[in-house]
Parts: sequence; C-alpha cells; structure tokens
Amino acid sequence: MNILITGGASGLGRAITTKLCQKPKNKVIFTYNSSLNEAQKIEEQFSNAKSFKLDFNSQENIHQFIDK
Repeated sequence: MNILITGGASGLGRAITTKLCQKPKNKVIFTYNSSLNEAQKIEEQFSNAKSFKLDFNSQENIHQFIDK
C-alpha cells in the first residue's frame, strides 16, 4: 500500500509513520518541515520510508513536492 503522511517526522505523525513502516509491504512517504534529523532517522530505520521537506507556506515548495 502507498501511504502519504504530512508532518510525519515528529509528534503524532512520527508515531503513525513508524507504525505503518513496520509492515514492509507499505511504502510510506512522509513530509517534514523542520525535523530533518528525525526524518533521516526514520529513513535509516525503515527501507520502505521516504521523506520530503515540505513547507505548506511556500507555494514553490508545494509545487516542487507535487512534481516529485
């Protein structure tokens, strides 16, 4: 299953991200804004996780995310 989580590198979002990553069949894509270190830790721990920096206050950043 492909899953997209916004704000998935900290707080409740991180808990949800790591729980969903525990099933290898899930491909979990998650965004972060200021939690780069936490996002990297999740990616190192789970090969089925991919993070993207996304600031919802930046139209340019949103368009870059959509293009990916």
